[in-house]
Amino acid sequence: MNNEEELSRSLKSRHIQMIAIGGSVGVGLFLASSKMIEIAGPSVLLSFSITGFMVYLIMRSLGEMSVQYPVSGSFSAYANEFWSPLVGYVTGWSYWFLWAFGVMAEITAIGTCMKYWFPNIPIWVWALASLVMLTLINLVDVKFFGEFEFWFSIVKVVTIIAFIILGFALIIINFVNSGFREIEFSNLWTHGGFFPKGILSVILAIGPVSITFIGLESVGLTAGETKNPEKELPSAINKVLLMACMSAAGIINFVIITSTLSACNSGIFSSSRMVHTLASQDCAPRFLSKLNEKSVPVAATLFSAVFMLIGVGISFFFPEGAFNLLLGMCGMAGVFIWMVILITQIKFRKTLDSEAVSELKYKSLWFPRANYVCLGFLAVVVITCLFSPAHRLSALTFPIWLLVLVGSYYIQKRIKEKIHG
Repeated sequence: MNNEEELSRSLKSRHIQMIAIGGSVGVGLFLASSKMIEIAGPSVLLSFSITGFMVYLIMRSLGEMSVQYPVSGSFSAYANEFWSPLVGYVTGWSYWFLWAFGVMAEITAIGTCMKYWFPNIPIWVWALASLVMLTLINLVDVKFFGEFEFWFSIVKVVTIIAFIILGFALIIINFVNSGFREIEFSNLWTHGGFFPKGILSVILAIGPVSITFIGLESVGLTAGETKNPEKELPSAINKVLLMACMSAAGIINFVIITSTLSACNSGIFSSSRMVHTLASQDCAPRFLSKLNEKSVPVAATLFSAVFMLIGVGISFFFPEGAFNLLLGMCGMAGVFIWMVILITQIKFRKTLDSEAVSELKYKSLWFPRANYVCLGFLAVVVITCLFSPAHRLSALTFPIWLLVLVGSYYIQKRIKEKIHG
């Protein structure tokens, strides 16, 4: 299950931890936090806790396969190998779709944030400048990309931790704000209770909350470019969720911009690696699998970046609603990827005998019960997204996207059969 051309193994543990954080902690999380609190009130903490644990179980399933087979195509390559080429094809292009539209949303958000300081400069100018800069970073060298992502992610992690500490400090000193209302823990249950919208609101918030965790699976795509995947991937998976869960606080313009640039950077990396893998499997034009002398998939990176220019156009024609429109298209793609990871791992285990299972270097938890519980959880996520205006469009239209991919797969297969007799 190796790529035709080897990518450079230059990423360290700190790099892959921050790549995953960079992908999941973007502007969508910061701007959507208030909406999630509106849905569930203080009980949104339960929604985050439940979702975080479920996502951790999914990442463990991915980690088991990634440590055993450290290839850059990750879950798409595993689906191709252990499930079917059709599922691998649909998974790969769905993930590329997720990040293509995700980066479009993020660069649009960068332009919106920059208007705070430069109100006379159009949003699309900042969107274009951000895309060009991040594409160039991804073209230089994977180690350079890793360092850039590490430091950009550090900014938001440190700021989030600082805000959490500040919040606890204000509670401890019993700070009184400008409205003469004390900041204290009792506010969690004295103003309508811990469940002001009812217990059902915890479930309703799970859909939007789950979408904010999408991006953590990008840690699997680093497997083919990690120096020591057996050691570094488990370490990253075990640490990254805790740091990502800290992101429920802290909204300042600078942090939002750095978070967004980081998410875009991670998105360009993930989409280019997925296209490179698809091309290596003859599921995309072959030239997209080519690497330069530094083992960077230049053609795949430029291909993804050119498509992302659509986001610049959308921000030009629809400057006010572009972000929500684009972000809403990404939600179901991420949930679908998680489902594929869980089912693929079940199929992967079926290829192993008891001795091979005992020799796995990094095992998922509570297999296979955890897989079925997580699949049920993801079904709930899909249902709750139908009740969320921001994600309803994605939930209703994503099946059409899947049908288009299935159709294109069989058309491509038929053409190949005719060419090769």
